[in-house]
Amino acid sequence: MDDLTNKIIIKEVTNKNLLEYLRLRYYAYTNPNKYLDENSDGLDIDVYDFFSRGITLSHEDKIIATMRMVTTDKPFPLIEELTSIVQATKDNYFKELREAVSNGSTIENLKNLKKGLLPTASYFQLYNYLRSQGSEPELTTEFSRNAVHPDYRGNGIASTSLLAIYKLGLLHDAKGIIGSCQDKDKEKNFYRKHGYTVVQEAGVQANYFNG
Repeated sequence: MDDLTNKIIIKEVTNKNLLEYLRLRYYAYTNPNKYLDENSDGLDIDVYDFFSRGITLSHEDKIIATMRMVTTDKPFPLIEELTSIVQATKDNYFKELREAVSNGSTIENLKNLKKGLLPTASYFQLYNYLRSQGSEPELTTEFSRNAVHPDYRGNGIASTSLLAIYKLGLLHDAKGIIGSCQDKDKEKNFYRKHGYTVVQEAGVQANYFNG
């Protein structure tokens, strides 16, 4: 897999690759480690997908990595397609989402399921911190689901995804970009290398009631 990153094709998620995008995320986050609860539908979907943009990274016509950019209130352009996928799920894992999209006022129902404007900003109480850095929370985006197929890890794919989602944020006039990672030196150093600041070390604590 030498120079694999030079052979990667990056695309925004469309109706043609939406289902494969959700399946790859699930597979990557349940193999070999279980970062997500397993479900019989084999999909990774949460309420924030309805307020996000996604990208896929492909090699030889196969999606090998994903990333998403969560916005505060802009609905996903493929909301109808995503709604149809959620409605077709069978696992109880998606019961709350199915109920939200099966009744009227879908967007309002989904907004009520969110744990705040952005999941990480709410969980770690980052709103005041963002304002102190001159970034309006409402104009901030969050990257997440930096998922890489197990067979392609260790080849710079995650770095390529991170750069691509940053550029996508700029295209959507994001005034700030945040994310989260495990409390491990390897992961924190990865994001530092790409210009990010690890703010929890500056005294930001998790709010377990908001996330």
